[in-house]
Amino acid sequence: MQADYLFNGSALVAVDTQGRLFLPPLVRHQIDRCSDVQRVLIGPHEIYPCLSGCGRAYAPVLIEELERRRLREEAAGGEPQAHYARAHRMFGAQEDVAYSLSGRITIPLILRRKAQIERQALFIGTGATFEIWSPVGALEQGDADLREIASFQLDQSSGSENSKGPK
Repeated sequence: MQADYLFNGSALVAVDTQGRLFLPPLVRHQIDRCSDVQRVLIGPHEIYPCLSGCGRAYAPVLIEELERRRLREEAAGGEPQAHYARAHRMFGAQEDVAYSLSGRITIPLILRRKAQIERQALFIGTGATFEIWSPVGALEQGDADLREIASFQLDQSSGSENSKGPK
């Protein structure tokens, strides 16, 4: 199964106290184009202190990747705990989040806490998936390119109290 998504670009969006935000066009247009349901899968990133998201149609790819890695680790004599920890993170901690016709979603509190997302969220396209960062987290813990994107998006939003998409 190959997903037909291509998430590219970046956007800084406002987040209210309940965790509601508007999906930026880099996400919403791809989901709307590739799916007839207005839902996204969002969960903790495997490595970075951010969230990872994708369209529901990408779930079979995630399942295939999980199984491929399990078989590889098993063949190398690895312990099954790594597989189950990965499965817990990929699917147990992942949320299937609906969005409204206007593109508004609510990121659950447990995920906002995990990624330290408060008043703003930085969306980063990463191909078949996208990431959602705290802008501060991206500046402090991202690679050089991510830090540059975060800095640019924050500079662009200075003075704007309600950023809803790319500037």
